[in-house]
Amino acid sequence: MNLKNDNLPQRKPNLSVQVYQTLKKAIMDNTLKPGEPLLERQLAESLGVSRTPVREAFKLLAMDGLVKLVPNREAEVADISIMDVKEIIQIRSRLETLAARLCTDNATPDDIGRIGDRISAMEESLKNSDYLGYLTNDLGMHSIILACSGNLRLEAILKSLGNQISRLTYLSVGDVEQAKESLGHHRRIFQAISSKDPEGAEKAMAEHIESIREHLYRRFGL
Repeated sequence: MNLKNDNLPQRKPNLSVQVYQTLKKAIMDNTLKPGEPLLERQLAESLGVSRTPVREAFKLLAMDGLVKLVPNREAEVADISIMDVKEIIQIRSRLETLAARLCTDNATPDDIGRIGDRISAMEESLKNSDYLGYLTNDLGMHSIILACSGNLRLEAILKSLGNQISRLTYLSVGDVEQAKESLGHHRRIFQAISSKDPEGAEKAMAEHIESIREHLYRRFGL
């Protein structure tokens, strides 16, 4: 384990937050894998900080459900169970399809343009084999669709699962073929939204979520 961040300052009141953000990114993009021990001293040395901000960052990550803290034991990256996958996919299949339908009804030309920009960025990332960039724009597109749904409660519910959804998204795209398949789904979602076709948008989103479920189940050996 060797995490580096040359931009981390040595003395700042919010140093623990910066360590938290660095570790969170590493967990989200699977650099730090589910179940992996988090060695406080080693991480502090790797990041060039004292152990105190690392310890405080662990507490913040535990509140996010990303780190497991056990008394008298080293912290570890929170595991992902097949039940986690099932429950999150069930929620996404109901709520994100609704968000796609509502977005189609409510999207302004500016909203559609921003979704189109994310598609272009995903295409560029895939062309350059930049999978982290691809996944960042994938999640960004979903965030735009959710924001323009016009349903604040729906947005709040899905945002409360943001970290868990993001982790599963990173796990679901494991190679170039899966990324290409995912891009095809996003293009169809965009086409339906830009064509003001709510049924088509709902269907395209449902197919996309089902594809994520299939990839994750295979990853778990199901």
